[in-house]
Formats: sequence, C-alpha cells, structure tokens
Amino acid sequence: MTEVIAGRINTATALRQVLDLHGLKLTREGEDALVERLTDRLIPGGGHSLKYLDQDGAEADLTAYLACLYSTPETRRFFSSNGAPLRLPHGASLLTQNPFSKRHWNVTKQMLLQRDDPQYAQQLERYAASERNVRRDDGDPTNPFSRAGFNLTQQMLLEKNDPERAAMLRREAEDA
Repeated sequence: MTEVIAGRINTATALRQVLDLHGLKLTREGEDALVERLTDRLIPGGGHSLKYLDQDGAEADLTAYLACLYSTPETRRFFSSNGAPLRLPHGASLLTQNPFSKRHWNVTKQMLLQRDDPQYAQQLERYAASERNVRRDDGDPTNPFSRAGFNLTQQMLLEKNDPERAAMLRREAEDA
C-alpha cells in the first residue's frame, strides 16, 4: 500500500508548501475545497515531485492537478499570489508555463496574466528575466527570430523578400 500524508492539517500544510514554491497561496475557500478532496490522498515526495491518489487510486502528479485548477475559471478563485518572489530551482515546473520565459514565450498569455493577476505576472516576468541573465543565451541580437533581436516586422519583411534567409535565421534561433 502507498504511504500517504494523513490528516487534514498535514494535507493543508503540504499544499501550502507546494504552492509557496510557485509564489501562490490558497484562499480560504480554496484551502477548504482542496483539503476536503485531498485528505489522506497526498503521497510524500521532495518539492515538485509530490503526487496524489486520484479517484481511481492511481498515482498522479499534484502540480499538474493544481495547474488544471489554476487555469480553470471556476476554480481559479482558489488561488492568490502571495507577493513573495518566486523561488524555483532551475528546470522546475510552474503551475502555469511561464509565458515570459524563452521556452514558453507567449504574448497573449502574458497579457491575460497581466490583466487577471498583475502581481503574479510581474513575478513570472522577473523570474524569466533573472533566468535569462544567468544563462545569457538569448541568441544573436541581429537575428530578428532570436529572443535578443526579436522583431516581428523584420521577420515579416524577411519572409516576404527572402524566404530562404528567413528560414535559415529561424533555424539558427531555434538551435541557439
């Protein structure tokens, strides 16, 4: 039988710790709802590897479950930003993919985050910027397809006037 974190208080504490890693906290309603659902179902693990037993008794990723709740409008109210800076180890999964990061760059999601939760959006932006500063792999500033030289107008002009060069520059930016 799988070892689980027993009790409502222990479940609430474990959930707080996981969410704190992501710069989030539960609202009172969220804590009540999630503790009710997950009491005696959390499987202990280190940091981001916490699992839970789903309805069928199978092990499932807790972060993925929380991400689903966080991204659903009906359950988004369970979460709020705690105002603390993000403290994620390199390569850690965020509850939502960071649309400010090089890997998950998405302007639409950036705008939605800034509209719905500006404080959390700022945290994600700062985290992505600090990660870029540490890694220094933004690419070639003269390449309009790289993060360092990103320029949508230049991309469109290249696509129109010299599609072969545009394809070459795009490959170089993706390989960097």
